[in-house]
Amino acid sequence: DLSRDWLAVAAKIDPDADADEMTARRLAESFAAYLKACKLDERALSTLPPGRFLMPGDLEGSPALTFAPLMKLSDRRPRSGSLQAMMERRYEA
Repeated sequence: DLSRDWLAVAAKIDPDADADEMTARRLAESFAAYLKACKLDERALSTLPPGRFLMPGDLEGSPALTFAPLMKLSDRRPRSGSLQAMMERRYEA
């Protein structure tokens, strides 16, 4: 199940770890696979709009789309240079 795959990957990630492009890419790929599965599932999120994660167009592979939600976030401001700080910047972009 792709939702479990994405959750399993995300659960192992420390948001306070140093920002790493390979980790971000692995998370983004598993998140995009999860969204694609949701789009195809007739019972769940089949009304999910395509958005850039499902139809990246010319942004495919760009840092702007190398994004995924993180788990285990703290309420405090993320450490500069952390994975959480990187993902926040990319989300805002």
